[in-house]
Amino acid sequence: MRRKGQAYSLVKKSESAFMYEVIEDGGFDVFERRISPEGDRVFNGETVHREASESWPGDSAFGVLAWHFMTPEGAEKKFTEINYQKNYESGETDEGA
Repeated sequence: MRRKGQAYSLVKKSESAFMYEVIEDGGFDVFERRISPEGDRVFNGETVHREASESWPGDSAFGVLAWHFMTPEGAEKKFTEINYQKNYESGETDEGA
């Protein structure tokens, strides 16, 4: 997959997060899974209907909802952290059991 001139390869995904390898620099992007809502939008004066879809984070999301790592270990740690946090927020952890 290519985006903004970069080639990416999906390493793994979950209900809460994605991990992509950035081919050019050998690093990894990890980000929270976000869904763009279904709805009508106006582009160039024309109304276009869009289905709900997963959205890629913009540049301003890095450091907030998305992170870049140069090692797979760092990326894996953040991927696990996002999943744990999202499961905790939804009450799906085994902690305290």
